[in-house]
Amino acid sequence: MLPALDIHVPCVGTGEFRESHLESQCCRVTGVSRCAQRLSQVERVATSTPSEVNRSSSSCPATASFPSRERRRHEETAMTMITAANGRDVKHYIIPLNTNMSVPPDPVLVTAFDHTHFWEGVALWTMYGRRLQHQYQLIIYDLGLHAWQRHLVRHFFKFPFRIFNFNKYPAHVRNLKNYAFKAAVIQETLQEFGHVFWVDTSFRLQGNGSLDAYVQANKAHAGLTVWHIDGLRQACFIHQGMLDFFDERAKDFVESPANEGGAILVYNYPATYRAIMLPWLVCSLVEKCISPKGAILTPCDFSNKFTSKHCCHRYDQSAMGLILERVFHFDTSLYNSSTTRIHTFDRV
Repeated sequence: MLPALDIHVPCVGTGEFRESHLESQCCRVTGVSRCAQRLSQVERVATSTPSEVNRSSSSCPATASFPSRERRRHEETAMTMITAANGRDVKHYIIPLNTNMSVPPDPVLVTAFDHTHFWEGVALWTMYGRRLQHQYQLIIYDLGLHAWQRHLVRHFFKFPFRIFNFNKYPAHVRNLKNYAFKAAVIQETLQEFGHVFWVDTSFRLQGNGSLDAYVQANKAHAGLTVWHIDGLRQACFIHQGMLDFFDERAKDFVESPANEGGAILVYNYPATYRAIMLPWLVCSLVEKCISPKGAILTPCDFSNKFTSKHCCHRYDQSAMGLILERVFHFDTSLYNSSTTRIHTFDRV
């Protein structure tokens, strides 16, 4: 077993997202101060040897601390993004960041589902054709449709249609109940198009709202937007196994709002990719992170929702929320758009 390599997130606290923030090095204070490694190491770690890992490590001066403006209610802790062993195990599943593309101003809408969500998909396509088709492209990934459903999608709705290749990913991704497929689908489309709006099949626009407000606000922020679940907290939905993978503590997320996973808007800024999307993808590709032993979605014990005790596990949502909170030091304004919500979810 190779030694773990800590890949820590940088300081972000000015209310404005810049790549230089993510390239800065900050220090962790957990009894012993340690320097954060640059996030580009996440991309290098897969090919690092143990000696290279050791050479890249360094220690902070004992007096190192964050500027006061970057302090939050919680003790600042660094995130262990990946171990060297895990990096090598999943590196061949990761598509390198495409820095040469011309990113379009409008995102491609992406969804993926199997036969159990087909009728939700039909309702999504109907809404899309009525509200969004004039401006946004929709791409559908088939996660296991029946033959007649596939025929309808291809020949009646005529949307771009792709059969998701599970063989390109670890075996646990085939289990749709752990939602590991979502990060993989977003990875593929993000590196192809550079601007993606993931929507669950239950996603619906409300009223006369336009996605334009979401898109413009997202590009002005971190390039990644998710939305909160009212009245619920992040700690409630993170299994201890995932916390262990990221070297985190449940008590640090008791006051963090929980996030939805049914709508994720991503603009492929390199810093956003390195700091958020890549760690999320790695977690999804490592079973002990995305689906720790004993993790369940239901039943959910909401009596624990305002404590550090576990309620249930929300897989991809849990990982994304944990990463966002840590990267942005619990400043939700940097990734949760203040734009009035114009969507809801209509689950069948």
